[in-house]
Amino acid sequence: MLFWLGFRTFTKQELLELIPALSEEELSAKLCQLQNLRVANPIRDTENKYSLTEDGEQLRRLMMSVSVWGAQQ
Repeated sequence: MLFWLGFRTFTKQELLELIPALSEEELSAKLCQLQNLRVANPIRDTENKYSLTEDGEQLRRLMMSVSVWGAQQ
């Protein structure tokens, strides 16, 4: 989810389509966990989208760097 949310905001339905291995309940639980960790925020609008917080964006950049490093090793 961090990977996808780094590109733009997404609705729950869009995230379910991007991550088909998750059920709707699992997705809701994971989004709740990310909110509790202050990594993701719900955007209270008509579409109820989610985005990364500044901390979430920093975590995403760190994870991407480690991923690139691991692929090079």
